[in-house]
Amino acid sequence: MAVQERDAVDQIVLRNTGDCALASGHLVLDMRASRGSVGIDTAVGGRGTKDAWPVRVFTGPVRLARPVADGAQRLGLTLDRLAPGAKARITLDVDNERAWVRAGRVSIRPEDLRDSRAIFTPESGAPAPSTVPMG
Repeated sequence: MAVQERDAVDQIVLRNTGDCALASGHLVLDMRASRGSVGIDTAVGGRGTKDAWPVRVFTGPVRLARPVADGAQRLGLTLDRLAPGAKARITLDVDNERAWVRAGRVSIRPEDLRDSRAIFTPESGAPAPSTVPMG
């Protein structure tokens, strides 16, 4: 998983680098403990800055588990099996509370995501969720 900071629209890319399909299940991207206090900016004039953008699935077998409120620090996704080598892309705007500015825009850096985590819970099979650090 990678978070890619762009000018106005950022994206999260999920890619299956394994040799077998990733099971269907629920994925939560939890940024509440992030060092940069990273949040999702969905409304102009809300928690984020300048370039608010709604969270949208761009490609891949994934859908939003629920609507995303402005300033949210958790993003819930439902994954419908991800084949080996396949990708899913979600577009959104992520900002940090520390307002690190590059070229007149608030940007996040990889270190801003440290201490965030991704939690995957398969629909069936494994008894407990798998958690991996982000950033």
